[in-house]
Amino acid sequence: MDGGLDLLGQGVKQPGVRLPLLAAYPLQESRNAEGQVVELDGLEKIAARFEEYFASWGIGLPEANRSMRSAGVIEQKGWQIQFLFGADEHGEYLDFYATHRMTDDRHCRLRSNGSVQELEAAVDLIFYPADATDEQRSEAEREFHDYNERVYRELEEKGFS
Repeated sequence: MDGGLDLLGQGVKQPGVRLPLLAAYPLQESRNAEGQVVELDGLEKIAARFEEYFASWGIGLPEANRSMRSAGVIEQKGWQIQFLFGADEHGEYLDFYATHRMTDDRHCRLRSNGSVQELEAAVDLIFYPADATDEQRSEAEREFHDYNERVYRELEEKGFS
């Protein structure tokens, strides 16, 4: 498997967040009523990426949060999506942490230039080598719990609950 946490340095990886393919593609063009291509500003690019990410569920950023650049939580269609706006030396961004009982957690940064950055998210499965010893299993479980505790602590420091 690619992506994820390499437990024991033996190529045994925890499943990580899998970004939809949109991260590899340019942002969809936006067109006005006359069909002309319209250049999106940074906040519009962030909102457009968010909507692309959750397009299968028809979930978008609430306009009130978007216009005020305020943090919030969306609970729709089985998702709980916590989000917040920020800025760094690369410009404005929106971080979100999304959970759904049917899939892995997702933690992403959507930048004002339209790029998508995968951030660390908690994992919920441990994969053991078929011939793992009890010691290797214990070590993998410890690393799994240590990793998740660190991720949860970082999420809390960021402002996510």
